Amino acid sequence: MHRLMKLLNGNGTLYASFKEGETERIKENRFFHDMTTEGCRLLFEKAGLKVLEAFRSQDVREKRLGENWVNIIGKKN
Repeated sequence: MHRLMKLLNGNGTLYASFKEGETERIKENRFFHDMTTEGCRLLFEKAGLKVLEAFRSQDVREKRLGENWVNIIGKKN
């Protein structure tokens, strides 16, 4: 988050999405960190972002039905 904050202009906006959950894993040499809506809010607020919106959505890919995502939009204070 620290590096992302440096990239945001003055009052820039950041969107992020995470698979919903509370686990970490490595799959095919890629690191994954699942998040809850509340965890995302805390992460953004600690980084100095005002949370504009946080919401859940379902994965629309055919083989991923039933998987949920946490989406969050924050604005630099």
